[in-house]
Amino acid sequence: MASNSLELKKEHETMNTKSSGVAQPNYEQIEPISLPSPQNSTEDWTDELNKLFEEALNIYDKDTPKRWQKIAIHISGKKDEDVKKHYENLVRVESELLEILNDN
Repeated sequence: MASNSLELKKEHETMNTKSSGVAQPNYEQIEPISLPSPQNSTEDWTDELNKLFEEALNIYDKDTPKRWQKIAIHISGKKDEDVKKHYENLVRVESELLEILNDN
């Protein structure tokens, strides 16, 4: 039995080669990549952020100049594009729900 991590690694590499007959890539040498997370995904909008979003919508109506920038400032960590997309998504969902309700 291997006594340290280096020996375990070597033992593991040997087992991988023996089990498939083909040498397996050494994943420890591959640099991980960082994928951008979707900025407007539902997970990014917590209940607290949605509450701040609603407050900001009440403060800055549709006639407010630079509305989305001001709302983004109200919601720390969001860009004006994020809040505008979030608003558009909520309007779309609401519209779809109303359409479903009206069909029934």
